[in-house]
Amino acid sequence: MPDGSLCTKEFCKIVKVKDCDPCNCDQLEIGFDHFLDNCVGNFTGLVGLPACMQITGWNWSVNGVYVGSGPVFNYTFPANGVYNVCLTVTTVMPNGQKCLKEVCKLVDVKDCDQCNCQQLQTNFEYLINQCNVELLGEAYGPSCMSNYQYEWYVNGSPVGSGQNFVWTAPANGTYTICLYVTVTLPDGTLCHKEICKDIVITDCDQCNCSDIVAGFNWQIAQCTAYFNAFFNQTPCIQSYSIDWYVDGLYVGSGTPFSMPVAGNGTHTVCMVLTTVLTNGQVCQTESCKTIDVVGCGCPCSLLNGIINFQVDKCNIHLVAQPQIPQCMMNSSVPTSYSWTVNGSYAGSGPVINYTAGGNGTYHVCVLIVVTKPNGQKCEKMICKDIVVSNCNATPTNPQTIYQPGPTMEESLKLYPNPASTELNIDFTTKDAGTVNITFKTTDGKVFLNQSIDAQAGQQRLKMPIPPMVSDEMILVEITVDGETTVRKVSVVKH
Repeated sequence: MPDGSLCTKEFCKIVKVKDCDPCNCDQLEIGFDHFLDNCVGNFTGLVGLPACMQITGWNWSVNGVYVGSGPVFNYTFPANGVYNVCLTVTTVMPNGQKCLKEVCKLVDVKDCDQCNCQQLQTNFEYLINQCNVELLGEAYGPSCMSNYQYEWYVNGSPVGSGQNFVWTAPANGTYTICLYVTVTLPDGTLCHKEICKDIVITDCDQCNCSDIVAGFNWQIAQCTAYFNAFFNQTPCIQSYSIDWYVDGLYVGSGTPFSMPVAGNGTHTVCMVLTTVLTNGQVCQTESCKTIDVVGCGCPCSLLNGIINFQVDKCNIHLVAQPQIPQCMMNSSVPTSYSWTVNGSYAGSGPVINYTAGGNGTYHVCVLIVVTKPNGQKCEKMICKDIVVSNCNATPTNPQTIYQPGPTMEESLKLYPNPASTELNIDFTTKDAGTVNITFKTTDGKVFLNQSIDAQAGQQRLKMPIPPMVSDEMILVEITVDGETTVRKVSVVKH
């Protein structure tokens, strides 16, 4: 002061220093971004921290309830409303100290509507290049929908699948093309939506066999195979027929088609579509598939075999060669063989020697008996006519020389009649050859067609009656060497 006195005054201020320490909890900064897709919130955590810190946890809560973890998190809100969403980040410093920081936001959910089929939208565009129509499908809906499937129809018939598809028109004209879309909701509900457009084709005038595409579906139930053919029914097709083949043998016609399966194994099934086009051209389209049959039991009809022989003057050396399927193999019970010559017992075992009484034809049969592992016995009679021409001995019993047996008409026996689940068929064949057996309804519909290779002599077969045959009268046709014999059998299922 002028008078020499001194004045003193103090001013204080609190200064917060937080960056002086090389590593402290105050240096941890966090936040998060988010966006909404209907009911689903997509959250991304943000963090700023010094290099000395290490993040040990990202924890999310909604309205104070823990819902998950991780730097990126999706949460499905149950309904519209305002929700308090919090992110808690935990870090650890080099000295072991833990730092914890939380940030919260209010999230306003407005578009969380129930996921339903009405939200599915479909459309398609197309490009025409002469006969070819390139189809470009579109389908969209909320993210809750999944498993989009696209199917294409032309004039009501299926022609293909996939989001994008190329269809070839058979000729000029107006076609109704439809896109059928199927999606799956979270609860398993299937949603369907269809959109159709009329398309005019003006630059396509071809009508040929290459436009025809055919195939078939199949399934096996209770040892019966069911087949259903499909093909693109273009306006070019005037008429058609469908034939079925199994392992190269014709088994029937029409669609749908069914046939009993004799036993387990792998078979090649072919469907042949024969079409007549409007221009008179006849086309054949074949589709083949290899099918594996399992779990169809082990019917006795699978048992078969042949007779081999050698003739040395009056001596006939006979060898039975059975064809026993694997399912019948039984090491505890041996296979038995019983031989007859001209109806008289001649010996047992797989190999025997028989001395002929003189020159002539000898009717030799062997009855093969196999015991399956379940104890069931299966029998197969195999016969063969053997000519002896160099035996100088005089026949001691001329009556034993083989005489022609009864005709098919005379020998055929079907039992039981009425039948329920299977039918026994006994008959005698004069010569070895193919026997064709057909079951059909009285109006001509074929539901079983089977061919077997038979030796000459007595035949004993068991044929299953397909489950689709109800209580009705059926016709059984046996054809041998062009000769067909028809008998009626009543089927009673109850």
